[in-house]
Amino acid sequence: MRLISKKVIFIFSIIIIFIFQQAASLTGGTIAGLFDYSGIDENNTFMWISVHHIVQMAVACIVVYFLARIFHWDFR
Repeated sequence: MRLISKKVIFIFSIIIIFIFQQAASLTGGTIAGLFDYSGIDENNTFMWISVHHIVQMAVACIVVYFLARIFHWDFR
């Protein structure tokens, strides 16, 4: 019985991580799309993706901060 519950928790955890990654990516893309980068990046080659990834990182850092505060986890 214990083995089944560990498998269910593992699968549920993977699904939650996937959903979080998709939500962070969507958030990053939405925020990156709000800006005009033509003054900095004339060919539109790097600024959009840079802002997209910075926003993804910020979202992940915020989640880590709150998980550490709520559950007293040490992410070091």
